[in-house]
Amino acid sequence: MSFNTYYQTELAALRELGKSFSEENPALAPFLGQEGLDPDIERLFEGFAFLVGRLHQRLDNQLPELTHSLMRLLWPNYVQAIPAMSTLQFTPNAEATQCSTIPRGTKVKSQLIDGVHCQFKTCYDVELYPISLHSSSFTANGNGGIYQLRLELPTGIELHSLNMNKLRIHFNGDKASSLSLIMALCSSTTQAEFCALDSDNELINRSTFPTKSIKSVGFSPQEALYDYPLNTFEGYRHIQEFFCYPEKYYYIDLTELPVWPAQFSQGCKFIDIKFTLAHITQQPFYATRIQPALFCTPIVNLFTADTQPILLSHRKDQYKVTPSSLSDSSSTILSVEEVHGWTPGQKGRINFYHFESFEHNDTNKHANYYSIKQEKNIVNGHFDTYLSFRSLNTFSNNITVSIGVTACNGQLAQRLSVGSITHATEQTTGSATFSNIRAVTPCYTPPIEKDGLWSLISNMSLNYLSLTKPEAFKRILLAYDFAGQQDDSKGKKHRRLIDGIKHITTKPCDMLYEGAPVRAMNTQLSLNSKHFLCEGELYLFSSVINEFLSLYTSMNSFNKLNVTSTYGGDYSWQPRMGQQPLI
Repeated sequence: MSFNTYYQTELAALRELGKSFSEENPALAPFLGQEGLDPDIERLFEGFAFLVGRLHQRLDNQLPELTHSLMRLLWPNYVQAIPAMSTLQFTPNAEATQCSTIPRGTKVKSQLIDGVHCQFKTCYDVELYPISLHSSSFTANGNGGIYQLRLELPTGIELHSLNMNKLRIHFNGDKASSLSLIMALCSSTTQAEFCALDSDNELINRSTFPTKSIKSVGFSPQEALYDYPLNTFEGYRHIQEFFCYPEKYYYIDLTELPVWPAQFSQGCKFIDIKFTLAHITQQPFYATRIQPALFCTPIVNLFTADTQPILLSHRKDQYKVTPSSLSDSSSTILSVEEVHGWTPGQKGRINFYHFESFEHNDTNKHANYYSIKQEKNIVNGHFDTYLSFRSLNTFSNNITVSIGVTACNGQLAQRLSVGSITHATEQTTGSATFSNIRAVTPCYTPPIEKDGLWSLISNMSLNYLSLTKPEAFKRILLAYDFAGQQDDSKGKKHRRLIDGIKHITTKPCDMLYEGAPVRAMNTQLSLNSKHFLCEGELYLFSSVINEFLSLYTSMNSFNKLNVTSTYGGDYSWQPRMGQQPLI
């Protein structure tokens, strides 16, 4: 409920109930029942309604200071906003002759919007080869067919000089066809070929490469969209990222491409990569609606910044944090990285520690700490961050505080269109140009209002007993659907996906690992295919759940997931060793 509703309710109560109270108790409140348009009286009414409305809202939010502090201590990921995201494609310059790497975390900027360059970071390493994607095609054969990608080498570039043993491909375009193709490439490829052809399309050389070298992308820690707190279960990150930006998984890696010496690839102009697929689940399958792309990476609207300096004063108990480089209307603070203070006439700086970090020491006379408060602005709905300070220094009222934060451009970045993230920074090399090929997502603020955090806390006692109950497991998934909690259309779609979980059972079993018996968990998941756009979306959803369960499995144990869909096939994943400590 917006603050306007609280304000209107209290104002109406003053005017309507106040009159009734005055009529019933004329001796107690003789003036509440009087009619009048005195502007001074109206100003008092409005100011009082504003204050009481804020109090009413805080009571409805059920002690936010307690829940927020608990969440920052145990699950800090849940009280952080999720910044805007998109997909960036690099195009090598015509002068490029060798492979170059654009590392994860490279900064890029958008075109000006409201006088601001929105800054983004790349999320994947990009291996940039001086080649281009010429065409793609699909030849149907029964329930399957052959999917072919043709790459083109520029004049003067020899294939052997590239040493191209790995290639990443992104699939844009029609969602259903793209997901069905990714699933077929990862699960039903029976043969993969790598062919070199000359400018007349004559075959120069041909080789196969292992189908097991076709791998899905987006599940390793090095492919996270943003840094996750170290004390937080990594499996939650995959759920958050799937609901907020599933396009980060629309990639495949070809990891064992053949590398031929010069005499076996001389004169190569085109490279054909052919995949023989046993079946394609999406019928009809529209290969022409898929737009494969090279040299792509997800990007996220993240940057570090310094805030406007704060002068501590006994007149205020909290201070709003605003990056000095941004306007107050567009900035959103994601996390506070460091806080330092200086006192006139004193040497050295004063370090302030986060209260929930327990790094401060009350027995130390120079112990100083700060606490964080985050809330939605009752006027414009922006996500505001406030700091409160405690200092044992007698001169604390003269301390000037500087704060380093990680921030984003808030909802401003969402207004960027396709093709508007094109500006280089000092980190981008001159070997390529770039542009975003997908629309920019909104910035999703955490659901910290009302009873959202209390319901989450009640579901955070995660164990295998709760995972074997579909309704409990669904609540865990819904808790991390930040996008669905702020976008009704996405919320309905994600709720339908989650409601596709029919049954989930987990049974202990034993298996051999390097000749030694180990304990494992065999998880059976039953999904209703009608709740998914296509079998490819069901497969991706299952892959995310597989990652979640594998990460939750205890160390020195394994998890094996088997998925059965009502109108599709059965899918299984290789057993994965868990990473969750027992204690």
